Amino acid sequence: MMKVCHIILEALACGVPVVAPAVGGIGEILADGVEGYLVKEREPAAFARRCIELVDDTRLRQDMSRAAHRKVLARFSAEKMAQDYLRVYRELLAG
Repeated sequence: MMKVCHIILEALACGVPVVAPAVGGIGEILADGVEGYLVKEREPAAFARRCIELVDDTRLRQDMSRAAHRKVLARFSAEKMAQDYLRVYRELLAG
């Protein structure tokens, strides 16, 4: 699952809307309908519908692309991750 999460983050960083199954921690990374879509696991028709929707709707795809890129910059940039780790370490050391 960890590799899948990295792939999703890489796609979002490149501004690519993601269509992914709503399993594991994917929903913590991907906001359904904002940076892409979460679909029920083992429902290929729903997956295909969402992919076709993104291909057919240029404005939706562009909006999700911008939202995806903004999310990565806000939550998953190297600077943000370093700040988060530092905060956790400080909390642990404070007891």
